[in-house]
Amino acid sequence: MTIARAILIAAGRGKRLGPHTEDVPKCMVQVGAKPILGWVWQAFAAAGVQELVELGAGKVLAGLAKRIDRDLAAVSLQTPEEIDAWIASTGA
Repeated sequence: MTIARAILIAAGRGKRLGPHTEDVPKCMVQVGAKPILGWVWQAFAAAGVQELVELGAGKVLAGLAKRIDRDLAAVSLQTPEEIDAWIASTGA
């Protein structure tokens, strides 16, 4: 079975990460050579996922896509209306 699409829920303030999340969303906190979301993105791409749908992290995927060397489509959805429209358009 091939999984073509993965949904990543990346909302929340990241209070337990303290000062690391004062200026950046927790999914963009740098861990080694990449932000946390970069590691997740790389793992999904390695598993054959073709599209990553991110919910709630504040449209960070577009910037990350330029920094990660993977051919993985990215969709960022923030509001219930965006999510409903995406579901209607994809049949997800």
